[in-house]
Amino acid sequence: MNAANTSHGSNPAQYQSMEHAVDWGHGGQDSQFNTPSIDFGAILAAVIRWRWLMLGSLLLALLGAAIYTFLATPLYRAEATLEIRQQRVQLLEGADVEAVAVRDPTFMETQFALLRSGSLAQRVARDTRLASNPALGLPDGLTREAREGAALIYIASGIKISQVGNSRLVNISFVGNDPTVAAAIANSYVQNFIRSDSDRRVATTASARALLSERVAAAKTSLEESERALVTYAQVHGIIEINPINTAAGSESSANGSLDATLLVATTGALSQAENERIAAQQVYEQARSAGVSRAALDSSAAQTMRTTLAQLQAEYAQQSQTYLDSYPAQQALRSRINEIQSELGRQEGQYLRSLRADSMAASARVSELRSRVESLSGRLTDTRNRSIDYNILQREVDTNRQLYDALLQRYKEIGVAGQIGSDLASPIDPAGAPSRPFSPNLFFNLILALGGGLVLGGGLVFLAYIMDDTIKSPEDVKQRLRLAALGAIPEANEGKAFVEASDDSQSPISEAYFSARAAIDFATSSGAPKSIAITSATAGEGKSSSALGLARSFAKNGKRVLIIDADLRRPTLTSQNGNGRTSDSERGLSILLTSDTAFETHVEQTIIENIWAIPSGPIPPSPTELLSSRKMVDVIRAAEAAFDLVIVDSPPVLGLADAPLIGGVCQALIFVVKAGGPRRKVVLGALNRLLPSGTNIIGALVTFVAQHRVGYYYSGVYQYLYVDSTGGKTGKGGRKLPILKG
Repeated sequence: MNAANTSHGSNPAQYQSMEHAVDWGHGGQDSQFNTPSIDFGAILAAVIRWRWLMLGSLLLALLGAAIYTFLATPLYRAEATLEIRQQRVQLLEGADVEAVAVRDPTFMETQFALLRSGSLAQRVARDTRLASNPALGLPDGLTREAREGAALIYIASGIKISQVGNSRLVNISFVGNDPTVAAAIANSYVQNFIRSDSDRRVATTASARALLSERVAAAKTSLEESERALVTYAQVHGIIEINPINTAAGSESSANGSLDATLLVATTGALSQAENERIAAQQVYEQARSAGVSRAALDSSAAQTMRTTLAQLQAEYAQQSQTYLDSYPAQQALRSRINEIQSELGRQEGQYLRSLRADSMAASARVSELRSRVESLSGRLTDTRNRSIDYNILQREVDTNRQLYDALLQRYKEIGVAGQIGSDLASPIDPAGAPSRPFSPNLFFNLILALGGGLVLGGGLVFLAYIMDDTIKSPEDVKQRLRLAALGAIPEANEGKAFVEASDDSQSPISEAYFSARAAIDFATSSGAPKSIAITSATAGEGKSSSALGLARSFAKNGKRVLIIDADLRRPTLTSQNGNGRTSDSERGLSILLTSDTAFETHVEQTIIENIWAIPSGPIPPSPTELLSSRKMVDVIRAAEAAFDLVIVDSPPVLGLADAPLIGGVCQALIFVVKAGGPRRKVVLGALNRLLPSGTNIIGALVTFVAQHRVGYYYSGVYQYLYVDSTGGKTGKGGRKLPILKG
């Protein structure tokens, strides 16, 4: 053992494996480098593996639903539709309550609460005489109170009140074991809800009339007192109103209705008009004085005549001046006539200016007089207003009291009639009819519900089983749970040909899987595939011997000379092809080679497979562990490495034996075989930890007995196709012989 450890102790992979010992002990996933993802292949594999659990859950749920459907009591549902309208409830005239109530979110909630109230249920129970109805199935001898209580419980358990969308329509449905009773209760709910509203409205009308009667009497007294106070105050202070008090039409205030106020308004208007006239007269006078002649003077008929005559004379004078001299008598006569007309025009203009000035002065005098009158009236009115403040307050109080009294009196007259002829709060839309068939139990619905429940239950049980199952089932589990390199996944073939024949088919999934594993082994070390590889497993029956043969065949097809050493000295595997049962003889085999000085070549046998030779186990020795730990075992492995391209050692299982760690320490590498769904993770980790002290270089793990669809999933990314195994065959199991030796 020491020599073996020394021979391969310098391999760096051994130290790497030793460093992973702690990881095997904990077995946790590296959350720092692995992102969580949904493994649909693992989910499908779990469902297929526990398919009977899933099917059992579905069948159990469907059977339970069918039994419940046929044993349950038939239930009938009757539905009635009711429309709820809002009422205008107002105690004062002009108060429109409906506009506010439409936006009140509590209105419909209040009506629903009334529909679900116990008092309405009692009215329905009495109206339908439900306490004495045989549909309740009450035993004889119960008291009246007990029967009524049972009837209320029956109604409460079957009634359902719901709103139709966002409308004011309400659906009232009742579910019971009798269709006639269900329809009667639903219709009775509608009728008694309307009747209860009418009863409440009548009671509300009586209370409102009594309240209004008291308010009318109080308002009348207040109105009389306020009118007396107003008249007394006006008499004491000498306030005279032009308009009488008329609260119905609305009276003016005392300041606006008094005589002084009226005169002030009229005088102010006259003052404004006189001021405008004065300004106009002043403007006319100033214009006439500055221009020398006014527009009015030019527009008068006399002035027009004289100016026309003057123009004619001036034209005639100018025309004759071309012929006669100015001293000519005719010319002098014309000149004299022109001067007379001009003098007359000047006189008329002066007289007109004087009249304009007189008009302006008269207008100013009128303005002064009216302004003095306004100031006098303003002073008197100010004094009157000071005395009329309390008067106005009293008059407003009279107006308010009169309006309140009139409104209360009118409402008092109307409320009695409104309570008798007011519209109902609700009205029936669709009455309930007796259903012709039960709505429950529904066999189809129950089966669909049971199917969904069975799927959920079965999925939960499968998930629970998957969580509790900590066996290695895939190469991903090898990487995550064992911290080993996954060399490949070997499928579980169908029953048929022997494994030797099945693995010889290059298009079978088994052969393809071992070719992939061979490629992974080629890259296991920096120098390629190791010269000697030990193959072992945690327990028996995991396919290690079959994997040894499969890997040997894959390397042999690649042109390498492969030697298989059957190192299981307790349960040999290799046997002859002719079926004589010979696994070894007394002269050849590993046990003879380790206990004698015979040559190595004499124990190597030819197999039926090209490029593959084998050393059988030989006779079973009394102490296999001593033989495997001897120096001779190291010499045998070294001789085999020198004679062949690859040496594959079929080792015994690890647990319970010391053989596998001894063989792993001698060989350059070791491949750990794990059966999919076989031993639990704790058992596998224990076997791996037993291999480490011997310096075993574990280059990876091989997962065997993997379902066909799982293998296709794992290798679809590499090959993009899946060979169909048409030859059959199964990987070797524990105890199965591999007939590859020539008889």
